[in-house]
Amino acid sequence: MKVDPITLEVLNNAFKSTAEEMSAVLRRTAYSLNIRERTDYSTAVFDGEGRLVSHAAREPLHLNSMPPFLRATLKKYPVDRIERGD
Repeated sequence: MKVDPITLEVLNNAFKSTAEEMSAVLRRTAYSLNIRERTDYSTAVFDGEGRLVSHAAREPLHLNSMPPFLRATLKKYPVDRIERGD
C-alpha cells in the first residue's frame, strides 16, 4: 500500500496524539507515586502484530520490554479473538 507524505504525516501525528493522551490519562488516574509524580512509565501504540507504531515522550526505557510481552500475549490471545471489553 502506497501512502503519500501528507497522509503519512497526518497518521503519524494521530498516533503520537493517541499515545500522549494515553499517557495523560494514566498519569491523571494513577495511584502510584512513581507514575503520578516521577512520571516513571511509558505508553505506546502497537499494531496487530505487536510492532511499535508510536509512543509518548516519557520513559523510552520501558519500550524495550513491551514488544516481546505483547507478541507473547497475542500468541495466547490472537487479535481475531479479542472482543470489545476484554
